Amino acid sequence: MTTPILIVGAGPTGLALAIGLEKHNVPFRIIEQNEAPGSTSRAIAIHARTLEFYRQFGLAEQLTEAGIVEDAIHIHKDKKEVGRIPLGDMGRGITPYPYLLSLAQDVHESILVEYLSSKGIEIEWQSSLESFEDKGDHVEAVIDSQGMRSASSFQYICGADGAHSTVRHQLELDFPGGTYSQMFFVADVENTRPFKGMSAGFQGSEFNLAVNIRTSGTVRLIGVIPPHLMDPDPPETFTPLIPHVESVLPVKVGTINWYSYYKVHHRVAESFKVGRAFILGDAAHIHSPAGGQGMNTGIRDAFNLAWITLSDGDNYSPLASVDWQLHVYGRLNAKIKALSDRSGLPLHHTPWTKAIKGSTIISP
Repeated sequence: MTTPILIVGAGPTGLALAIGLEKHNVPFRIIEQNEAPGSTSRAIAIHARTLEFYRQFGLAEQLTEAGIVEDAIHIHKDKKEVGRIPLGDMGRGITPYPYLLSLAQDVHESILVEYLSSKGIEIEWQSSLESFEDKGDHVEAVIDSQGMRSASSFQYICGADGAHSTVRHQLELDFPGGTYSQMFFVADVENTRPFKGMSAGFQGSEFNLAVNIRTSGTVRLIGVIPPHLMDPDPPETFTPLIPHVESVLPVKVGTINWYSYYKVHHRVAESFKVGRAFILGDAAHIHSPAGGQGMNTGIRDAFNLAWITLSDGDNYSPLASVDWQLHVYGRLNAKIKALSDRSGLPLHHTPWTKAIKGSTIISP
């Protein structure tokens, strides 16, 4: 018997797709190469639109209760507060969730996994996709489950398997984009100074961001490592960065729970659908951390794809006929890409109408 859908990857994107399919009784399997859900904070920002999607499944309130509501951005210059962006006031009447929700990804994922478990669905942990072949009317996939290889048939395969996606690699899809020159840092620390909430700090050309995470006494710090602290490599510990952060933001760093440095990439696959295979989330597009777009766009990919699956009854013909590149940027439209590069806006997830797509301003 052919199972309709194989979901590869059980991060937020894959879990969201599973939740969307389960809601409408669409059979699927979901596999994940890791042995359990993640145990670190990673992506923490959940947008209002994402919560609106979760509300359809009765999850928005549970997620909100588990996180910290950030309904304003406090703007600081040389540690002094010089402005405030009232997200709550701006969004009131537009959305039930006029704020950014700060929720550690491990907690986020655990709630989604528990939801699926309550519906009788279990993730197949320690199971990875080795290969697949599109046979025209179905997909043959070889899965390694804890060292045991087996072949199974599916109507469709959905790759939510991250930036190094096996599905995308096997489809031989280009993943064009680039890498920003700056070296970024991220740290979760205990803050021993009173803190109003999400804060953006500026000092000359330096910019840092602080967001509450897990508890009101713990903050996520994000920023660019100043050139004078590159020697030539980034600091191996967060200690050399503490004076810099404390000179920009109204925080006092206590215990350092986690620190890392990284380069930021921006890439979009040339296509999100080939035959009976789809890619979504980080497998299809990766972003700078600005605005917390990455995880949120992936979750919205998932719910949109689940909806398309159901738009024509039980025969799944929409998946065979629809062009899944809802992200116009993914078409490599040169004019849209140039506009995105100039503006810094995440145009790949803009809900372009057919009229806009056909206009002479942005047409291919």
